[in-house]
Amino acid sequence: MIGKKILEEKLITMAEAKEILEKIIEEKKVQEVSYVTKQTLDYLKKFIKISAEDARKMFEELMKLDKINERIAIKIIDLMPRTPEEVRAIYAKEIYVLTKEDIDKILNIVYKYLK
Repeated sequence: MIGKKILEEKLITMAEAKEILEKIIEEKKVQEVSYVTKQTLDYLKKFIKISAEDARKMFEELMKLDKINERIAIKIIDLMPRTPEEVRAIYAKEIYVLTKEDIDKILNIVYKYLK
């Protein structure tokens, strides 16, 4: 890509990505929406059931817990685990060992934002 340069890199949730894509298309910041962009937005609309605002609130709550970093918090928000096994799967490659209390705290936050 000649002339393209990454100005900033930041981890975001899929809910925030959906919000950004919708805003770009709505404001017509691009002349023509690419096929990949349309497919991405369709996917996000189909599978993401949390608003970007709620995702940001949930992120703040998760970051207050022990054994959570930014990457893990975003995975939890994107996947919205409903069982202890699903939480453990997210942590499968991490060095942390979660206690039942840790898992319960995470699931309580997730349940709060499930609709």
